Amino acid sequence: MMTTVHVFFICVIIIFGTNVLTWYISRKRYARKLAYYKRMLHEELARELYSDFHDEVGSHLAKILSLAGLLKIKTVDHDQGVYLDRIIESSKALYSGFGAMIRSIQLERTRCRDIYLEVSDFGNKLFESTEIKFYCTIDDQSELRYLFHNSVKDVLLALKELLTNALKHSKAGKVDVNFSVNGDIMFVRVSDDGTGFTPDQTKRTGGLHNLQKRSERSNFKFSIKSEQGTTFLLSIPIEHV
Repeated sequence: MMTTVHVFFICVIIIFGTNVLTWYISRKRYARKLAYYKRMLHEELARELYSDFHDEVGSHLAKILSLAGLLKIKTVDHDQGVYLDRIIESSKALYSGFGAMIRSIQLERTRCRDIYLEVSDFGNKLFESTEIKFYCTIDDQSELRYLFHNSVKDVLLALKELLTNALKHSKAGKVDVNFSVNGDIMFVRVSDDGTGFTPDQTKRTGGLHNLQKRSERSNFKFSIKSEQGTTFLLSIPIEHV
């Protein structure tokens, strides 16, 4: 038979166990809340940083590009034209590279549509002072799909580099970018109606070497078709919804 002492000790053990369990559950809830608020703070800070960059630095770089383009049209001095080309290329590289770095820390999850919007914005700025017509489209399936976080930076830089190369080398009248999703793959087709290139030229092109490195690092694939113009097709794994 249980004595009063036994009952007392059982009650103490039950009370102690209940308190320990309550403390453990509270600690877990606190840790989850703390992680959530830290993540929200990180995302909010990154959003503000990206917004500030886009509005301030982006607008000033756009003005620099526009003014340099106007000066290049009006100048007749070859040396001045060379320096203006360097200013334009450096400004575009700064906008592309810094924007992609901020985007890579902006959110843990980046929508395919966000990539489309940034590439569209970049392309419109890139080609606005040229005779090349630029188009960028996306299908409805891409709206709520997400890229893996570690591939965002390389995908953005790869697409921006392809557009920059099209401007510099393709002699095209039109450049098209199309985003589409099939299953767990996002396809991005970058095509132009320019002169194209041969396989030998492909091996010597630094931009394609960079594209190869980015694809290997971030686990996406690409193919090239160059006949009447050039088409690059990027196949990028995306997250399950």
